[in-house]
Amino acid sequence: MINLYLLIIASLIFTTGIAQCFTNPTVQTDYQADAMAFVLRDIQSDPTDPDFDNPLISASRIVPYIEKLSAIYENPNGEAIVDSIFNEFQIHANYEIGQSLNYSTIYLQVDHAAPWLNAFLTTGVSGNNTLDNLMIGYEFSITSDAPLTNYHWVVIDTNIPALNTPALVDDFLMVSDILGVEASPAGVAERLNYTGIPYVLNGWDVAATDITFDGSLVCFSLYSGDCFAGCLYSKSFCVNVSEDCEVEFFLGNEEHIFDNVLIYPNPARDIINTQVMPNVFHTYSIYNIGGQIIHDSEEISTTINVSSLPSGIYFIEFQTTEGQKHIQKFIKQ
Repeated sequence: MINLYLLIIASLIFTTGIAQCFTNPTVQTDYQADAMAFVLRDIQSDPTDPDFDNPLISASRIVPYIEKLSAIYENPNGEAIVDSIFNEFQIHANYEIGQSLNYSTIYLQVDHAAPWLNAFLTTGVSGNNTLDNLMIGYEFSITSDAPLTNYHWVVIDTNIPALNTPALVDDFLMVSDILGVEASPAGVAERLNYTGIPYVLNGWDVAATDITFDGSLVCFSLYSGDCFAGCLYSKSFCVNVSEDCEVEFFLGNEEHIFDNVLIYPNPARDIINTQVMPNVFHTYSIYNIGGQIIHDSEEISTTINVSSLPSGIYFIEFQTTEGQKHIQKFIKQ
């Protein structure tokens, strides 16, 4: 992937002054699944993790992630990019990008001659105590099955939001007549998780998002570029969060803020479409080739009517809430 951790780093760092961790109710509700993903990443990437063989995620491991996201979400300094991250872009953790997590599905290879197979397939209850206890205890149900040459293929999924399924492989292998067990990793369906506003990155619609923790650095990423095949492009917005939840926003790098300012079509006849980072830009002005202001606005629209302009070369200047300016040329036909 290109620019996996493209940082937006500021010339100035704004500190919230928060020195004590807490839990925001909205984050607790909306980012619970994200926190579970962060914990699963820690567990499944480290065989020495104390919970490596524990199927259930401890609440005590979720809380620190919720607290750090809460500190960012509170945004006491009113940094515009934070509203974009949580509201416009709705960036969430990805269960497949970067590290494909095993969290829901298990494949069972069952001997065709298993005496309990037919009952298991038709009722979900096998009569085998070990298997039934696993199915009930971890809230599994059969979602599909198929008779193959050497065994019967059975797919089971859990209702538990995020289960460390690799920790259950050996337990299912203890069931008589189960020949093989595989914890299934997340796939493309989990990868394509973008639900925010329409946004174009490097000429492609954003299709996926992710949140990553690297020490104290928290990065919120957008992905585009044939994400069915793996996502070619990414753009990240990063925040530093200390152990006591003090936050430093890395903002205002002009080079990266302006990376995806787009106007199209160009040349234009009647309408120019604009794409700018939400809540970062707030005004625009149109100049003629002589430097005279032809039109300006305190509000940026996704469409600008230029039908009344004479044919020629013009410049449109976008300005951020912090006074940074970016100019693009366009041709009016």
